[in-house]
Amino acid sequence: MRWSVSKAKQFQRCQRQWYYKEIVGRHSAPAGSIRREVYLLGLLKSISQWRGDIVDNVLTRAFLTWHKYQVRLDPEKIIFNARRLFDEQLAVAREHHLHKPGLTPSKWENFVVFRCMEYDKSIPQDELDAAWQEIEKAIRNLFEMRSVAEAMQGANTLVAQRSLQFQHSGMNVMAKPDLVVFSEERPPVIIDWKVHAFGVQEAWLQLGIYALALSRAKPHKDFPQDCCSWAPTDVKLLEVQLLKQDLREYQLSNTDVTRLENHITTTAHEMLSAVGSVKPKHEDLIPEDFTVTRYPSTCEHCSYKRVCWEGEA
Repeated sequence: MRWSVSKAKQFQRCQRQWYYKEIVGRHSAPAGSIRREVYLLGLLKSISQWRGDIVDNVLTRAFLTWHKYQVRLDPEKIIFNARRLFDEQLAVAREHHLHKPGLTPSKWENFVVFRCMEYDKSIPQDELDAAWQEIEKAIRNLFEMRSVAEAMQGANTLVAQRSLQFQHSGMNVMAKPDLVVFSEERPPVIIDWKVHAFGVQEAWLQLGIYALALSRAKPHKDFPQDCCSWAPTDVKLLEVQLLKQDLREYQLSNTDVTRLENHITTTAHEMLSAVGSVKPKHEDLIPEDFTVTRYPSTCEHCSYKRVCWEGEA
């Protein structure tokens, strides 16, 4: 089974939501089957999630281009690219292709589907306006944060949005840092962009798992040769709250590493206990085996509420 910070949080927030996402939904399931329907519902995004994805996308492209070609980073150009991506993906979202026969999202350029289109048949204009304003603000704020640029000085390799995996407590632990900065004379730096409107969600746990993964995962072929020789406690961790212009720096201690390992072990045990196997079979489980959230707002904004409320899976 796969474990990540987000999957563990989802399981703790609503076990049934996790069950639909991790156990039931399958992209290869036959059209019209409940497994295919659940897979499709799992593709739905909120406007807020989409906004964060656009920021991640344009910043990743910009920094990789900057590093490869040594070109000047121009915030106006990045904002222009963000607006173009915003408009192109919004046009696709308005068409709402979720139920198109034979849909394969990976073959669609700028594919995105919104939860509000699926359940409410419309996209609130005020949410779109706010999303764009926050995208632009996030990009402009970044270029006023000199400490981020300083963290990248001397970099000989930048790695963006690359999956890292290692085994722990019977789980395949998954991590995907926004940006890893490798230098010849200092430990790696992991940078995580955050676009939360209120900037109150600390990312210590997520960044700590990134540090563990970087030190324990099998390196990709284009990683520096000594990339995994650093201990988790060596790695510098930066959480960049773009809407608040707030940079939070973390450095793990050995005690922190133990806490992180214990968190994986504890939450992994809860998941495995719920399904009874590291390779659970969908046919052996039913929705009622999994508890639901106690918070109405979580239920109301869940992508799977149709199948959950109607009891079809």
